Amino acid sequence: RVAVTSPGNTARSVAERVRRFRASTFGPASEEPYRRRTSDWIRIGVAVPLLFVAARHAGSVSATEQAILELFNSLPGWLLPLFRNLYRLGALWAVGLVVASALVGRRWRLARDLLLAGVLAWGFGRLLGTLVIDGGNLEHSVRAVGQLGSPAFPSVRLAVLVAVMRAAVPYVTRPTRRIGRLVIAGCALAPLYLGIAYPNDVFAGLVLGWAIAATVHVVLGSPGGRPTSEQVRRSLAELGIDADDVQLATHQPTGYTLMSARDDQGWLRIKVIGRDEADAQFLAKFWRFIVYRNPGPRLALTRLQQVEHEAYLQLAARDHGVQVPRVVVAGTAGPRAALLV
Repeated sequence: RVAVTSPGNTARSVAERVRRFRASTFGPASEEPYRRRTSDWIRIGVAVPLLFVAARHAGSVSATEQAILELFNSLPGWLLPLFRNLYRLGALWAVGLVVASALVGRRWRLARDLLLAGVLAWGFGRLLGTLVIDGGNLEHSVRAVGQLGSPAFPSVRLAVLVAVMRAAVPYVTRPTRRIGRLVIAGCALAPLYLGIAYPNDVFAGLVLGWAIAATVHVVLGSPGGRPTSEQVRRSLAELGIDADDVQLATHQPTGYTLMSARDDQGWLRIKVIGRDEADAQFLAKFWRFIVYRNPGPRLALTRLQQVEHEAYLQLAARDHGVQVPRVVVAGTAGPRAALLV
């Protein structure tokens, strides 16, 4: 017997693969509302003095930097193809992410942010390098930006890669972020092994890309990565709750997403901590815990620990006669989201 595949089935199969690629790479989480986060302002405030220090040090190689460069140069020669390809891969990865986000992911806002971050990193990297070389001659440095070739300080190619990857962080899923970090790490070590940049040049490229991405997020805003209503509905079904009319609450707290729904017993109040929510990341919670007197929810290492702790407190309060909402369920489901219903 010969299996015959119709054109319609083939088209549906391709569409399903594309849908899975979008979900696994960019995530189906809602991008709205867009926010200008305090953490991005902090990144800019930290990056500016670091770039200033690196620029003051450019051109003078310390004994430590020379030792680091010689250490990488002494690595076996058979690693040359690996590091050379890694160095070339960085630019291809940045361009590929822009193209994939626009054409495959259909995230036009993301493609715009990535393109803007890459162009700004390239332009400011060239400008900073020529400023350092010319001793602060701004007019000549601006003219030199459009010329071929790039100065050794900072590592412009690395700055572009870091800017694009950091600008994409609020839009993409954690596995995609981890791959990006590995690519950045490889591209940061490659110039040292190839002997085309000193540690200070690499450091300046990393910081510049970091600052450019934060600036793009501050100017244009970035998504919170919260789950969609359909995701929450499917997660509730996975936890054994048949609910409908799942909708986003009017007023949203910081640190989690608040939704409401209805089942056969009445209205449900649903606290959701999504895998890709920016405000639910451990560092964001740790920052609020350190800075504010009222840090919000108890600092927990995982999303599940947080919802289980709150469910326990409500059950304990109810046993002591306090009128609190009835805990229906607490657990993880769907796109690795933690729910307290």
